[in-house]
Amino acid sequence: MVGGKSTDRRILIGETETGRLDMKEAFTQATYKNLKGYDCAGEPVFRRHIREINVLTKRTRNEKVVFTLVFTIFMIEAVSLIVPLLWLLLSSFKETNEFVMKNSFSMPENWEFDNYAQAFTLLSSGDVTFPMMIFNSVWYTVLSTASSVFMPIIPAYVLSKYNFRGKNFIYNFVITMMMVPLVGTGAAYLKLIGSLGIYNTPLYAIIANMGGFSGNFLVYYGFFKSVSWSYAEAVMIDGGGPFTIFFRIMLPQAVPMIMTFSITGSIIFLNNYEAVMLYMPSYPTLASGLFEFKALAAHAIDYPVYFSGLIISMIPTIILFAVFSGRIMGTVSIGGLKG
Repeated sequence: MVGGKSTDRRILIGETETGRLDMKEAFTQATYKNLKGYDCAGEPVFRRHIREINVLTKRTRNEKVVFTLVFTIFMIEAVSLIVPLLWLLLSSFKETNEFVMKNSFSMPENWEFDNYAQAFTLLSSGDVTFPMMIFNSVWYTVLSTASSVFMPIIPAYVLSKYNFRGKNFIYNFVITMMMVPLVGTGAAYLKLIGSLGIYNTPLYAIIANMGGFSGNFLVYYGFFKSVSWSYAEAVMIDGGGPFTIFFRIMLPQAVPMIMTFSITGSIIFLNNYEAVMLYMPSYPTLASGLFEFKALAAHAIDYPVYFSGLIISMIPTIILFAVFSGRIMGTVSIGGLKG
């Protein structure tokens, strides 16, 4: 009650009936008649209302500056991604002479759809066909991603929430292994894979990535470390055990992180040609096939055909993302506890 009359709180805070912030309209609605009098601190209510409007106006201006900055960064990022893709698409329809001699961003004079037919033929040549490369890419990506994403979860959870002898040694060992350059251990790694009998077998995708990226382990460790143990104590009071705590309390909270690692891991493994060519030469994927195709195209100086092969290799990924993008984004946005 102000001056014997009730004042709409939405007007006092500068919010209109439509729910949108409009300072001038709010100020017009809040007449002096409704705001006369003094508050408990002895300050005129009208003057206090003026000060509140100034604060909200300043905040709104700051929000506009932040929005402009974020929008500018987003547009720069979008242009940096779209322009190379547009250049790749236009170049794939050009003749070789036109690509070398004329402007790269110009429209093709003659749309050479035959480049895609040649690329598909070259990718399908040899003992492994193009559909088989797609199949190899799918199972290699799925097995490798699942192994690298899910295997580090339980070790990270146990090390972050339980105390036992050797805990610090294991954690420091993982940190130390992250500092070892892979280039220096390549020969020993190849020898180890051969000794385990998983060289040139699908088991490589599972066992070699079982430890997961060390970065995944550290992120899981930091996440579980930050989760309050009060949830687990409530479950233990109700008679729940360690498995109930992990699968009903801790793991659901990590679902957005798991989905994020799954997306990034899929992209990494789908484009990983070095490991496939070194350790699984009998199971070429799209990435390894394109690498060999690149050498062939470069030798023949037929880059438009190579660009056509790149476009063809992107089609399965685009289809998969188009089909599962809604489910993936919906799952990533879900967090917190589940009953």
